[in-house]
Amino acid sequence: VTEAYNTIRRELSAFDEGLAMKQELVVLSRTDLVTDQELLHTKMEELSKASGSPVLGLSLLDSDSVKTFSDTLSSVFSS
Repeated sequence: VTEAYNTIRRELSAFDEGLAMKQELVVLSRTDLVTDQELLHTKMEELSKASGSPVLGLSLLDSDSVKTFSDTLSSVFSS
């Protein structure tokens, strides 16, 4: 997961350094596909360390995670 994140960050920087400097919202999607919740928690912590940002878990099958994502996205756009 962190390798994929780092690859995306490198590609953003290579395309436009300004993109890499913008505020980001880090989301780990399709969390419903992970049956091992301890593994999911570990991956989210690793991604948070790599990104320096909190990581939101998102599953369209989990209304609480969708609500958290929606509220966070609204907060980012309103600031």
